[in-house]
Amino acid sequence: MNAELSFIFKHNGSTDTGGHRDVIIYIDFFGVSEIVDSYYIIDNMRMSNNVDVLELPLKVNLRIEKILKKTIEIINNIGFETLYLPLDLSDEYVTSLRFKKLDIQSIEVDYGLSRDNGFAVNLNEFESWKPNKSFQVLGGPICTTAKSLLRMLQNCLLALNAPLA
Repeated sequence: MNAELSFIFKHNGSTDTGGHRDVIIYIDFFGVSEIVDSYYIIDNMRMSNNVDVLELPLKVNLRIEKILKKTIEIINNIGFETLYLPLDLSDEYVTSLRFKKLDIQSIEVDYGLSRDNGFAVNLNEFESWKPNKSFQVLGGPICTTAKSLLRMLQNCLLALNAPLA
């Protein structure tokens, strides 16, 4: 069974006491709508020397954009067996989408949680990250095509950069 999958990141429009913005993640197919902490998303950003002068919401957008573009590149080249896309990096856990290549055209996608520490995930090299602790599936799996998954990730990039309502 093939299914469409879509998710978007969107700033919640407020700042917490740490001075960074949280991000709302929607994953329609799995019924996920959660606010995730953006602190570890922008922690240790290695993008350019100009990033430090950017507003915090833009830093978060740039980091997520970089991660999504890298994910698109990997999936487009079918250069993986299993790939985890970290979404929520907390002190106590990491939630992520897990992509498993079934064949050259089919990919199984699920959403889950591991009890790894979010600060231990190096987002500059997230494609090599695998949970050290067991991955608990919270949604899925669904089977989709690489083409559909790439379209969903491209749409996520467009939504990420859309003006807030």
